[in-house]
Amino acid sequence: MQKDEVGKAVYTNKLKIVLNSKDLNEFKRIITDILRNNIIVDLNYFLKDEKNSTFDYKKLSKNTTELQRLCMELLKDYEKDLKRAKAKSISEEWKAFKKQ
Repeated sequence: MQKDEVGKAVYTNKLKIVLNSKDLNEFKRIITDILRNNIIVDLNYFLKDEKNSTFDYKKLSKNTTELQRLCMELLKDYEKDLKRAKAKSISEEWKAFKKQ
């Protein structure tokens, strides 16, 4: 989110979406769609991988190094999808919403 133009503006509160409920709801929808259609999909593939068949959620949540590694892997996959135009960025989705 911090690398995206609109995401950065929301993160630093320069884009005051909380003042407009329609904007806030749309931003929530955009983030939910990115999570559902990209991040969660990649996480599911990670979990289906045979070497991860005994995935221990509790252990991972207590191991910050492993958790950070997994987060970076998911972020890397999402960024690759953006570069390959397989996913839309926050900015792309936001600009399409604002054109309506």
